[in-house]
This record gives sequence, C-alpha cells and structure tokens, in this order.
Amino acid sequence: MNIFNNFVFLLISVDNIIVFFDPLEQFAVVPLLWNSILCPSIITNMTVFLAINFFIIHFLLSGIYNKGGYTAWDLFIDNIYLLVKSMIKRNTILKRYQYFSILLFLFMFIFISNLVGLIPYSFTVTSSFVVTFFLALTHFIGINIIAIVERKWEFANMFLPSGVPIFIAPILVPIEFISYIARVFSLSIRLFANMMSGHALLKY
Repeated sequence: MNIFNNFVFLLISVDNIIVFFDPLEQFAVVPLLWNSILCPSIITNMTVFLAINFFIIHFLLSGIYNKGGYTAWDLFIDNIYLLVKSMIKRNTILKRYQYFSILLFLFMFIFISNLVGLIPYSFTVTSSFVVTFFLALTHFIGINIIAIVERKWEFANMFLPSGVPIFIAPILVPIEFISYIARVFSLSIRLFANMMSGHALLKY
C-alpha cells in the first residue's frame, strides 16, 4: 500500500492487526470517569484541558514582576499586553480601557488553547463549538448590556444609519438586526472551523 496515495487514513499492519487512525480522533470529547444515563460524566478530556489552560494563563500573568527585576519573560508578557491594547485602541473607543482585562483574558485563553492543542495527545479546547459559541454569546450579551446602559436609545441608531430615507427603514432595520445577531454564530464557527479544517480535509 502506497502511503503517498492515501491522505485520508493511515493503516499500519502489525502481525495481521490493522490499526486505524482517524484524523478527527483528537477532537473527540471522552469521559474520564463513569458515564451513564443516570450518572453522566462531568470530567472529560475537555474539562481537564480547560483547567490546564486556566492554570497556564494564571501562571503567565502572575509570574511577572515578582522577582523585582525586568526579565525576558516580563518583556514577552508586555508585548502581549501592548498587542491587545493596540487592537482595542484601533477598533474601539473605550474610555480608560475599563474593559481591557476581559478582552486580554479572552485573547490569552484563545492563544493558549490553540498552542496547547499543538502538543501531541492533547485536546484543542477551541475545536469544540460549544466552547467557542459560549465565548461569543457571553461576550455578545455583555457588550450589548454595556451599550444599552451607557448609550441608552442611541444604541438603536446602529440599526438605522443616519441619512437613510425613512421609507426603507422597515426593510433595512431587520436586515441590520439579523446581520448583527449572526456575528455570534459567524465568529464562533470561524474559530472552531479553523481548528478542525485541516484534519477534516485529511478525513474526507
């Protein structure tokens, strides 16, 4: 069997036993304890690597400036800080960066989750649509709550831009509203699809 002619599966014959390797196997959520209808498992490989990712983020952010000197590790964290700050400055008009810590944590979580997923026999947390959809939905709800509290009725102006004739408002407002809601799905699907697209091509 020519391995160069088969990009989908890898078959290895050892003593007449064929070992089957599925490219999507590493994305499967596997219960690590008991699992039944009456007692479903809440400890899976995904929850374990979620905890590992949180521990790594805590270690990265709490390990700086504790030794009294400025090291290369501090410079690395500072560069991440400045990167996130520059992205927020270019795309938002937040005053005093009061929500910077939330956005920094979101960036660090996605960054660390993607890096941990590169380790063999690990689990890519961001390859699960449940996780990416939860991140997108919770931040979407939080942003809209803040916008309504801060801007009141001015928040509704984004669905009807200034200068638009009033007679096309019944058509334009639903279109803008649907496209605004669709961002939750588009952003969450984009992240999880990027993590699985290469492996899905190998399988199919």
